[in-house]
Amino acid sequence: MRLCNFDLLPYLLSSSPLQVLSQLVASYFLMGFKMNFFYFLALNFMLAIASTSIGLFIGSCVENPAVAAEMMPALIVPQLLFSGFFIQVSLIPEFLRWAQYMCSLTYAMRLASASEFGQENCGTASCQNLLENNSVDQLESYWYWVILFAIAAIFRLTSVVILKNKASF
Repeated sequence: MRLCNFDLLPYLLSSSPLQVLSQLVASYFLMGFKMNFFYFLALNFMLAIASTSIGLFIGSCVENPAVAAEMMPALIVPQLLFSGFFIQVSLIPEFLRWAQYMCSLTYAMRLASASEFGQENCGTASCQNLLENNSVDQLESYWYWVILFAIAAIFRLTSVVILKNKASF
């Protein structure tokens, strides 16, 4: 079977989990992470599930896929701004800090930061300062996993309900 210019097997392999896994392996070793490799994979997997759940929710709420695509920057930019990725959480004005709790990237960044810059990998004052400024120790790590799972579950289930209601018309 041929799909346009591709045979089926190369097409499936090009969009497979093998491609994602090879990118994660390369990035893990090229960036020199100190955290456990399987922890890194699990964290990226959970963030991907949560993020795609939010995207699925947005896609199910709108009638036109172009509208959903136009809404993506409004979803991604706040994730980057409020998660502590570009700006430390302590530098965000207090009246805007509530937005960090709505971003799945916040919880993934806190898990990655705790694992990468925690006492076992980096006990220096600058590492501890980074953890404090981004409120990494605000909750136990397992709560961040629970919250990421809850975000994924809630948005997926809500998407199912929305799509089911749309299909009943």
